[in-house]
Amino acid sequence: DYFVPRVSFTWNWAEQRSIYGSIAKGVKSGGLNGKTPFVGQRGWEAEENWTYELGSKNILFDGRLRLNGNIFYTEWENLQNNAVRLGADGTLPTTFAILLTVVGNIGGVEVRGAEVDGEWLITDNLSVNFGLAYNDATYIDSAVSDRVRLARVCNGTVCPASGAIGGNQLERTAPWDGVVGVNYERPLFDTVDFYSRLDLTYQSKMYVDETNVTFAPERALLN
Repeated sequence: DYFVPRVSFTWNWAEQRSIYGSIAKGVKSGGLNGKTPFVGQRGWEAEENWTYELGSKNILFDGRLRLNGNIFYTEWENLQNNAVRLGADGTLPTTFAILLTVVGNIGGVEVRGAEVDGEWLITDNLSVNFGLAYNDATYIDSAVSDRVRLARVCNGTVCPASGAIGGNQLERTAPWDGVVGVNYERPLFDTVDFYSRLDLTYQSKMYVDETNVTFAPERALLN
């Protein structure tokens, strides 16, 4: 049984302008790994988080500009991730060339971020849309990855042999994302319209796993 409350508010302080906020709890339930040899790995705990958000939505200049923004903070506990399957006595098996895995809990993450997005109708035919997001998601100081520690993939130089990942960036999460688009359209004839669009998207460097050794470099795509 889980209690997952949510409290939210919206204040329409002016016409087509509002401020909103929310506090909410989320849960991803625990589970069972089946009859694994090591009793301590036969189940994993629920993953929980509390998220706090404050933002604003606005229509300005007689409807020609839409501008939204928000800030948020998430406190995340007991993330579920892969762990090395241990022998019945709790030690690392030596009979497999490829180590088998089970589901386990990796520790906690703190997320701080902000977003802004909007669309500006410059003329009746020309518009620009834009968005920018910052997402600082890092493991708490006490976080340890059993997958890294037990698989012995770190030598203490490239990454900690203890599996300590505190302060590392959450894998597959880019700190910065951005987009800007320009759209032009107009009628040419009674039944024919002309339409053109240009989009630029950006994503900053992000790490592939919790050790923060392997990464995907930043990229920008123009369409």
